[in-house]
Amino acid sequence: MRICLAGAARWRPAVPLLAAALLVACPNGPDNDTGDEPEPGVWFVERQALSGAIMSVWGTDSDDLWIAGTVGTGAGPIAMHWDGTQWTDLEAPTLDDLWWVSGPDADNVWFSGDHGTVLRYDRAAESFTEIPTSTAATLFGIWGPEGGPMYAVGGEIGVPDSAVVLRIEGDVATEVDDLPVGIDPDEAIFKPWGTAANNVWVIGTMGSVMNFNGESWSRQVLPGSPRLVTLNGNDSGDMIVVGGAGTGVIFERIASEGMWSDVTPSGAAPLNGVFLTDDGQASVAGFQSKVMAREGSVWTTLPPPPILNDWHAVWIDEQGHTYVGGGDLIGLTDGTLLRFDPDALPSTE
Repeated sequence: MRICLAGAARWRPAVPLLAAALLVACPNGPDNDTGDEPEPGVWFVERQALSGAIMSVWGTDSDDLWIAGTVGTGAGPIAMHWDGTQWTDLEAPTLDDLWWVSGPDADNVWFSGDHGTVLRYDRAAESFTEIPTSTAATLFGIWGPEGGPMYAVGGEIGVPDSAVVLRIEGDVATEVDDLPVGIDPDEAIFKPWGTAANNVWVIGTMGSVMNFNGESWSRQVLPGSPRLVTLNGNDSGDMIVVGGAGTGVIFERIASEGMWSDVTPSGAAPLNGVFLTDDGQASVAGFQSKVMAREGSVWTTLPPPPILNDWHAVWIDEQGHTYVGGGDLIGLTDGTLLRFDPDALPSTE
């Protein structure tokens, strides 16, 4: 039985059910399907048993962390901020689930969610502005470069011709009407990401990868038309996209080569979250409590987390710590946020 130290370092007082030196027995986790021994290190519980599931984790550093999630059994969706000292619950002006959070600049943080919800949070004023949109679709992702515009994307799973991409300039959202031809009517758009206003990427649920170069959109379909869930990249323009249905998929694109490559380890569980740093460190997370990290070109499975949930989002801070957020992704409850410190030593007790 593996003994993991949970919640001892950077103790968060907002998790009252944990003691500062709590030792927990880690249940048997998913099989290691990478063929490598699990990496050393320790998991820490940052948040647990939230009313909704955590769907997105984003930050600028370890003292500026944001999470977004569903309503679950609560009175409103999850919208929280960690400032290095404490967590603050933000009262989002919506009763709809929130699916994604990101921030293009030092002034604003953006959230997107169900029924066309787009929220802009003004850091200085500590207040939300709800952006009117022309869609009732779920907006699964939102991203934009510094200076804008923002892009919110989504659709309704199983509803024909529901794929939508919104371009948001200021507080005005307009639907992009020049997407490439050939998009399957049943395909939804899941996430956007890019490096600049003239290099925007979005992915779809039937293998579509689309790019906006500042003038027009282009489209390609990855081999096997896999269900693509999330993409992320770094300042060099390198990108990783993850997804999968019965099994997981990981595709990588090196900007200097301009080609997508399938780098999926054998037997990977379906994946939902990915994050890639400027120095090439990457982490992915998904169902069956699976979390993998890559340094160089080798993917290794992290030790089983102390709380076994399905993960929807992953983020890496400046210290190389991997955060995963998720919960019960069927009932969209039981929100959990964990942090993995690769340099921490587990308890020997």
